[in-house]
Amino acid sequence: MTQLAVTVVLLLHDDPPNIEKTLRSVEAQVRPGLSVSVLVVDDGTSPRARHLVSQWTTVDTIDVPAGTSIAQAKNLALHAVATDLVLLLDDHMWLLDASDLAAACREISNDESIAGICGYYRTPHRSDWNVLRDIKRHSIYGKGGSRREISRKEFTPFSTGIALVAKSRGWTPDFPEDVFPRGFGGEDIPALMTGIEAGLRFVYTPALAAHHLHELSFADLARKLEVEVRGRFSILYWMTSPAGIRVPYVHGFMNGPVILYISVALAAVGRSGQRRRRWAVVGALSAVEAGLSLQCLNADGRYDYAKRLQASLYVLLSDLLTPVVALQYAVSSWRRPYSRIGLLQFLSMWKHMMHWDLEKYSSLLGRLTRSGGRTHG
Repeated sequence: MTQLAVTVVLLLHDDPPNIEKTLRSVEAQVRPGLSVSVLVVDDGTSPRARHLVSQWTTVDTIDVPAGTSIAQAKNLALHAVATDLVLLLDDHMWLLDASDLAAACREISNDESIAGICGYYRTPHRSDWNVLRDIKRHSIYGKGGSRREISRKEFTPFSTGIALVAKSRGWTPDFPEDVFPRGFGGEDIPALMTGIEAGLRFVYTPALAAHHLHELSFADLARKLEVEVRGRFSILYWMTSPAGIRVPYVHGFMNGPVILYISVALAAVGRSGQRRRRWAVVGALSAVEAGLSLQCLNADGRYDYAKRLQASLYVLLSDLLTPVVALQYAVSSWRRPYSRIGLLQFLSMWKHMMHWDLEKYSSLLGRLTRSGGRTHG
C-alpha cells in the first residue's frame, strides 16, 4: 500500500473552545497507509488553546502577528508545509467519525486533474444561529448530501473551512492579501477561480465531513451578515483588478439585485399611471428575489420549517443590502475593505453586479421555458 502523508493546517484565532476535540478528531483519521501531521498558525489571540496545543508532541506551530488576516495566515501555512497534501480545517470544526480523510487523500492522489476537494459541515446545536448559514449552503449552494463537481458552469463556493488541496497540481492557492483583511471573507474565491481558469478540477463531497460550532447569538449573526455583504466587495474589487477573473452568479453569494433598485428609482418618478406600472414591475422583481431565497425551504428534514424560513430571510436581506453598501462606499470609506478605488473600477464593480442580475434572469427564463415545454409536451 502506498504511504500517503497529509498536513492538517489550523488557524488559531480568538480561543476556539473545542480545539482539543478538533485535534482528537484529526488524530482519529490516521489509517494504515496515511500519516497525519498538524501545523497550527497562532496569531496570539488564543492563549488557552495554545496551551492545549503545546501539549501535543505531534503538532508544529507558527507564530504570526495578531493582525494577520486569514489570507496571510493561509499563505504562510501552505508555503511552510512540507507535504504535498494539505487539509485546511477551521479551528471551530472537528472531523466526524464517519469522515474519511484517507479516502479523500487517495482520490486526489490518484487523479491528477483534481486540485482540491472541499467537504460538508454543519453546526450540531439548534441554538446556534449559524444554522441559518448552514441551511443556505446545503440548499442554495448545493453542498448537501450529494457529491458534485465545482466548475464555472456548475459553480458553488469552494470553502477552505474544510478542504483538501494538492500543492503539486500546478495550482498554488495564493490568497489575495491586500483586499481580504481580517473580518471580511471571500479569499477562497480568487484561488478557486484561478484554478478553474487553469483547467483544474474541484470537487465537493459530503464524505469529508465535520461539525462546525460557533454558538452565534442573534447579534453575532447580524455581524456575520455584515461581514458577508462587505466581503462581496473584496471579491468585486479583485474581479475588477487587472488579474481578476469574473465570478459567476450564485444566489445568496454573488448577487446584488441592481435591476430591482433601478426599477424602484424609476417607479418614484413620472406620471401616476406610469408609476403604477413601474411599481408593478418592482413587485415582480421583488417576488423573484424572495422566491429564489425561498430555496432554503428545500433543505433536508433535519431543519424545521421555521429555521428554513429564517434562513430564507437571511439570504434575502444579505442580497438586498449589497447595492445599499455599494452606495455607501460611493460617499464614504467606512468599513470599506479596500483603501481607494478609481471611478472606472467602481463603475466596473456595478457592471459586474448587473451581469449577475442578467445571469439570474436568463437562468430563470431558461428554467421557465424548459418547464413550459415539458408541460406542453
